[in-house]
Amino acid sequence: TIGVINLVGSERGLFHEEDLKVLYSIGSQIVVALERAELLGQLGRKVEERTAALTAEIAMRGRAEEALRASEERLRDFLDNANDLIQSVMPDGRFLYVNRCWRESLGYSEGEISSLSLFDIVHPDHRETCRVLFNRLLRGDAINNIETMFVAKDGRTIYVSGNVNCCFDGGTPVATRGIFRDITERKRGEEMLRRSEAQLKEAQHIAKLGYWEWDVDTDTDSWSEELYRIFGRDPNLPAPTYKEHPSLYTAESWALLQNAVERALATGEPYELELELIRPDGDHRWIIAQGEAGVRGETGRVLRLHGIGQDITERKRLEEQFFQAQKMESIGRLAGGVAHDFNNHLGVIIGYSELLLERLGPNDPLRKNAGMIKEAGLRSASLTRQLLAFSRKQILELRILDLNEVVSELEKMLLPLIGEDIELVTSLDPVLGKVRGDSTQMAQVIMNLAVNARDAMHQGGKLTIETTNVDLDEAYTKAHVTAHAGPFVMLAVSDTGIGMDKETQLHMFEPFFTTKEKGKGTGLGLAMIYGIVKQSGGWIWVYSEVGHGTTFKIYLPRLEGGIREAEAKASPSALMREETVLVVEDEGMLRELACEFLQSGGYTVLDAANGAEAMEVSKRHQGPIHLLMTDAVMPGMSGRELAQLLQGHRPDIKVLYVSGYTDDIVLRNGLLEPNRAFLQKPFMRDALAKKVREVLDA
Repeated sequence: TIGVINLVGSERGLFHEEDLKVLYSIGSQIVVALERAELLGQLGRKVEERTAALTAEIAMRGRAEEALRASEERLRDFLDNANDLIQSVMPDGRFLYVNRCWRESLGYSEGEISSLSLFDIVHPDHRETCRVLFNRLLRGDAINNIETMFVAKDGRTIYVSGNVNCCFDGGTPVATRGIFRDITERKRGEEMLRRSEAQLKEAQHIAKLGYWEWDVDTDTDSWSEELYRIFGRDPNLPAPTYKEHPSLYTAESWALLQNAVERALATGEPYELELELIRPDGDHRWIIAQGEAGVRGETGRVLRLHGIGQDITERKRLEEQFFQAQKMESIGRLAGGVAHDFNNHLGVIIGYSELLLERLGPNDPLRKNAGMIKEAGLRSASLTRQLLAFSRKQILELRILDLNEVVSELEKMLLPLIGEDIELVTSLDPVLGKVRGDSTQMAQVIMNLAVNARDAMHQGGKLTIETTNVDLDEAYTKAHVTAHAGPFVMLAVSDTGIGMDKETQLHMFEPFFTTKEKGKGTGLGLAMIYGIVKQSGGWIWVYSEVGHGTTFKIYLPRLEGGIREAEAKASPSALMREETVLVVEDEGMLRELACEFLQSGGYTVLDAANGAEAMEVSKRHQGPIHLLMTDAVMPGMSGRELAQLLQGHRPDIKVLYVSGYTDDIVLRNGLLEPNRAFLQKPFMRDALAKKVREVLDA
C-alpha cells in the first residue's frame, strides 16, 4: 500500500458506484505515478552517485596520464642524455625512435629519421649479416655483444658494439630495441696495435732478432716467434726451460752462457755474447745473445732475466769468407814477393850453372854436379811460376776463348792421365759464350783439377767436365763476397771420389797445403788454379761431401754477344703461383734461402731437414703438396728414395731434384733417374722460379 485517498462529502450517500469506479481509476493512476516517482528518485540518486564516481575516476586518470607524460619525458630525457646509441626499429626496418647521441653520432636530424631504414645506415659489408640477425630478432631471439659498422651521413664509418632484442604484442613483433656503444676509437687503437705488432714482428724478422724472458723461480721461458725460428723450433710447443739449454748450444758456447747468467743473477751484470747454437735438425747457427736483470724482489734478488737473441749466421759466414779472402790475398802478396825475389836468385843459379856446363868438358867430373844444380834450379823455377800464378802476378796471354774447344782439345790427353778405371764424361753447352783468358793456363787448370779428381778416386769412378752459361744476380752475390753479378761461363769439374771435409775445404787453396802423402804433391796445384781464375776475373765455388765426391765450379765473365740472345725472361712474380711446395735440404742456410725465394713468389712452403722429417711433415699436412723440392744427396735417405716413398702416399706430387753436383754427375751415379727435373746449386731466384713453374706446369 502506497497511501490512502479520503473523500469527504457534505451529505451521506453523496458518492455513487460510478463515482467509486472513477476514484478507483484515479487511484490506480496515482499509484503508478507515485511508483514512477519513487523509481525516478532512486535513478537520480544512482546517477548522482555514478556521476560522482566517474568524476573521481576522470580526475584520477588525468593525474595518471600526467604522471605517465612526466615519466615518458623523464625517460626520453634519460635516453637523450645517454652516451650510448639507442634505437627502436619497426618490423619493416624503419626507425621508430633514436636518441640524441644516435642522431649526433650519425649526423642526422630528427626530421630525417622517419625516411631512414636500418639497412641504410649499416655498412655495406655487414648488411647481409644484419638482415639475418634482424630476422632472428623478429622470431624472438635476443642478440648480445654484437659488433657491426654504421655509416654516418657524411660517409664516416662508426664501429659499434651492443645488445638487441624485440618487443612483442600477443606474439606479434612490434619493434626491436637496441643499445650500442661507439667503439670506433677502440677499434682504431686495436688496429694501430695490430699494425704496430705486425711491424714489430716484421722488423724482428728482417733483423733476425727475437725476444725472450725467463722466470728464475719457475724456470719457465717465453720466446717471441722469431726466436723460435732462429732456434728452428716449433712455436706451438713450450719454450725450452733453462735446464734444457745445454742441449741448445755447443759445449763451449753453453759454458760461456752459463757463466754469464750466473753473474747476472748474482750481481745484475748484463751480458752480450756470440754463441753457436745447434738446431734440432743438427744445423749450427750463430747468435748474439744479450740478457739483463728484469724484475727484482724486495731483497733485490733477481726474479726475471730478459733479453734478445739475434741470428748473425749470415754475418759470421760473410766474415769468414771475407777473412778467407783477406788471408788468401795476404798469402798471395807474400808468395808473389817471395817468388819474385827467388826468381832473381834462381836466374843467377841457372845462368851460372849453364856457364859452368859450357866450360866443363864432357868428361869433367864436375859436369854432373853442374847439371844437377841446373836441374834443381829449373824445378825451383817451376815452383815459383806456380806461386806467381797463385799471387796473380804471372804474365797471361789473354785472348778470346771458347772453353768448349779447350776441353775438347784436352780430352784425348786426359784419358791416359786419369787411367782406365775412371770414366771421363764431357757435357758441353752448344751455345756457350766466350771468355777472355790464357788458353795454356786454362788447360793447366783443367789438367790440375783432373789429376786431383783422379787421386781422389782410388777405386775408380767418373770424372765429369761440363760447361754452361749462367747469370748471377745481386741476391746471390750478397751471400758470396768473392762473387759479383753478371753473365758468366761456368766450367765444372766433378768427381765421385772420397770428398773433402770442412777443414780441408777451408785450407785447400793455400800454397803448400796438401792432403797427399809426402812426395806425391807440392800443394801448389789448387793454389795455382785459384790465382789463374782470379787473374782472369773469375772466381771458384767448391761443393764437396765426404764419401760423395767433389765439384769445382769456375765462373769466368762472359763476353757480350758471346751467346745467342735468350728469350725474354719472365719476372719471378709472373712465374710464381699459389701451390704448396715441400723443400727438403740438409744445409740449413740453403733450405731457408729456398723457402724465402718460394714464399716471396706466393707459394705455400713446408720444409724439412731430411727424408724422415719430410715424411712426418707430409703426414701432418692435411692439404695437397704439389711439388717436392729435394736435395739429391743427403745423409740417410737420398732424395730419390724420399720421392719414391712420398709418391706412394701422394701419387700426384711432382719432384724437383737439386744438388751442388751437376746433373750429369747425379744422374750417372744413380742418384736420380733419367728425364727427372733437376736444378743445380747455386741457383738464382729467377732460375728457381722458372724451374719450379716448369715442373708444376709439365
